[in-house]
Amino acid sequence: MKRFILTAMAALFVAVAISAQTADSTYVRNGNDFTKVVQVHKSTDIQTVYTFTIKDTSYPIWVTKNGRCYIVRISKSGNEYKQYLEESIAREICKELNIAYKE
Repeated sequence: MKRFILTAMAALFVAVAISAQTADSTYVRNGNDFTKVVQVHKSTDIQTVYTFTIKDTSYPIWVTKNGRCYIVRISKSGNEYKQYLEESIAREICKELNIAYKE
């Protein structure tokens, strides 16, 4: 019974490892050397002229490709994070910038 369970777990592990590989990887061969080519997706977020003020600090507003608006804040530990704004603000900014707000 132990052997069956271990074999089943090993098969499951192999299946997960195989499915985790992406099919759209591109490899370039240069002689005996194979190099994996990875496409880096460039951020399409747009910084607007609008700002959002919190406790005497003014943050620039960014808009994503789907019309969501956010500001970049810094936590007490020094890490940057995105704080998304309310939908009403995002819709108003998208309307003024002629950007489609997608549901």
